[in-house]
Amino acid sequence: MSVFKAAITGFLCLMSISLLAQNTTLKGKVKDAESGEVLIGATIYDTESETGTFTNDFGYFQLSLPDDSAGVLRISHLGYEMFVLEYSTADTKKMLSVELIPLNLNEVVVQAERLVAIKSGSAITINDPSELSLPTLKPEIDILDIIKNQPGVQQTLEGSTGFSVRGGNPDQNLVVMDGIPVYNGGHFGGFVSIFDPFAISKLTFYKGGFPARFGGRASSVLDVHLKQGDMNAYHGEFVIGPLFSKFSLEGPIKKGKSSFLVSFRKSNVDLVLGSLYLINKPEERYGLKFHDLTVKLNHQFSEKSNLYFSFYQGRDRIWEKLDRDYFSGDQPANFSFNRTNSWGNLFANLRWGKVIGNKLHLNTSVALSSYNYDYSQEDHSTREESTDMRNINNYGVAVKDYLFKSELEYYLKKNVQVDVGGQLIFHEFLPVDTYRYQLDQSGFGATERQENVNLNAFEAFGYAQASIHNKKRNLHLRPGLRFGVYAIDDNNFFSLQPRIMLTYQVREDIGMELDYSKSFQPVHSLNSSGTSLEPDIWIPATRKLAPVESHTVSFSVTKNHKNWSASGGLFYRRLENLIEVNRNNGLSIATTEWEESILGGGEGSAYGLEIGGDRRFERLLFSANYTFSRSFRKFDLINNGEQFPFIFDRPHAFNLEGSYKISSRSSLSLIGTIQSGQPFTLTNKSNFLITNAYFSNVAGADIANNYALNTPFPVFFQETLVTENINARRMPIYHRIDLAYSNKKRWKNGFLREWNVSVYNVMNRKNPYFIYLNANSNGFEQFTLMPILPSISYKLKF
Repeated sequence: MSVFKAAITGFLCLMSISLLAQNTTLKGKVKDAESGEVLIGATIYDTESETGTFTNDFGYFQLSLPDDSAGVLRISHLGYEMFVLEYSTADTKKMLSVELIPLNLNEVVVQAERLVAIKSGSAITINDPSELSLPTLKPEIDILDIIKNQPGVQQTLEGSTGFSVRGGNPDQNLVVMDGIPVYNGGHFGGFVSIFDPFAISKLTFYKGGFPARFGGRASSVLDVHLKQGDMNAYHGEFVIGPLFSKFSLEGPIKKGKSSFLVSFRKSNVDLVLGSLYLINKPEERYGLKFHDLTVKLNHQFSEKSNLYFSFYQGRDRIWEKLDRDYFSGDQPANFSFNRTNSWGNLFANLRWGKVIGNKLHLNTSVALSSYNYDYSQEDHSTREESTDMRNINNYGVAVKDYLFKSELEYYLKKNVQVDVGGQLIFHEFLPVDTYRYQLDQSGFGATERQENVNLNAFEAFGYAQASIHNKKRNLHLRPGLRFGVYAIDDNNFFSLQPRIMLTYQVREDIGMELDYSKSFQPVHSLNSSGTSLEPDIWIPATRKLAPVESHTVSFSVTKNHKNWSASGGLFYRRLENLIEVNRNNGLSIATTEWEESILGGGEGSAYGLEIGGDRRFERLLFSANYTFSRSFRKFDLINNGEQFPFIFDRPHAFNLEGSYKISSRSSLSLIGTIQSGQPFTLTNKSNFLITNAYFSNVAGADIANNYALNTPFPVFFQETLVTENINARRMPIYHRIDLAYSNKKRWKNGFLREWNVSVYNVMNRKNPYFIYLNANSNGFEQFTLMPILPSISYKLKF
């Protein structure tokens, strides 16, 4: 506990010394002049003292100045005209309200304003993602597609929103919406993310240097802020494309005081398939659909007090049906089959923000976040209209969090800000919600088995972080500490997570950054592929499967010029207490002995080099990045205890993005990527394994008397491949180029219509999705999921 005591003592000393300083605080709120919505990340700069700050997540700013000071503030934000404000001592006694006027730019020029702004070597910020124009098969831009093209980020499976950051697992990415964690980020098996760009005002993606307020995951943070809704006028948009359609609306409830935002998306694929099945009625049918609803309510009691309510609900469903008539001898018979996969998120957050006095900003939330996955399968055989056999399987998993958190920003003095806060989380895990197997066979009766596993866990964490600048403001130190306890059953896991970032501005256009972060993750997911086609089985850390811990250190240098920017850096990450499904025991998670199916105590390491930059011309904007990285795993019971490449270890990755302004209405954009092939395991050895784990210990269960056991559950033996060296081979190099054309026109009534035509994989590259053994040819072949695919979408903004 010596480290803990030293850290707390340091913070108390810092606060005590800072309180002795005598300063005047200038405070205010920055809004959009047209919509009344607050602007996050606006820059406030005092020309007299040459100091500055940024607006926080609620649009507030506080700037400490010497007593009896007067001067000029320059307030700016990307896409807005700069606002110049003269202030005096009298202004320090009131809350300033600043309204920035949007620049009169066409939508293409917005690209030159760098909506995707590089914040540092470890983080990027995207402002108003709905204005971005990049190639996509989807009717609109997907923010996770942008994240996956950043240096240090590797995609998981093609077409999935899953991603691996600096060698971490896909489940080690913390995704928060309005400050609350979200467990599953994908629709359509992960092809479409849950994030609606219309509803998002800003997002920040951290690869390292994590602020102390974030915790619970080991590899990265994606911080998404929803819009508050226009407080002065009604706006909306309608979008239609091959995958889904959307209707969105925002506006005032009470002008200038309260507002709403609502956006609803629904898939179109199920409508198309349903229409085809009306014309052609096959025996076997497939279907898939999704919907989601995003809601944000905002009420302003005063300039110092706001109440917010955020809500999200989304659901996916994939089904398969078979209905076949046939003759069993001379008797008419029927066989029907119905299989359904369904999953979804539910999220609700009530948040109150309050400015207290001159130096405090309080933010308190009460929230619920849940995710569940359900699988059902039913076989039904009839002969002469009587039931011959019925076989039913139901399986479900779920996780639900009840959360309370409170955060306080304290502006101590001119160059010092301290943030403190804490959160309480009560977890409900259901890795086996229900599992039922029922056999109703003529002459044998019915057999049913049901198992439930319900686990509860509790988290209590606090944090403290200081932000310290020197007088010239070219040196910025951000020390922080996250501390607390995770408890399950009679086991308590205490955690101290020091974090520190040092930024040095060598000169106005060159900056250097060094950071270290320790993270603690008390939840695990058994979905290693990063796709929603596999269920996200979330399980709690236990005594046997300890919480994951990670240590990340990185160094970067950035160069910003008027028309170009560049950055480069190095990173190293160490992971402890990783888990992996025990392939020797099979996927028998659906039992009360669920821990026996999982291996714990794994180790991981990753290191790499990241280089990126962009160049801006009058009509052309392009950016590129390259990453060299390696990532490894080690388990005592896998690969003979030897280190092996991580499944998403791709040593080389190069990404290119470009946008060209053809005219005031039209633009052409491009995305290109080339990466090392994904590792995979190849083997030509096999063994006979029992596939029914429930009866694996029955005496005499061998091939000779496989069907002689006195049980209605036959024990089946299957020839199964036996792995040798894990991930010792690589798939062919992955590369792809996407193109898109956009045409926009402003109608006389003020509506903006937009056509987008995109071509995914324009060169029709046959990239491997997976490699499998063809039993007929006795050779290995590759499966390609996404060849060349065109897409067209229409958007109307009003």
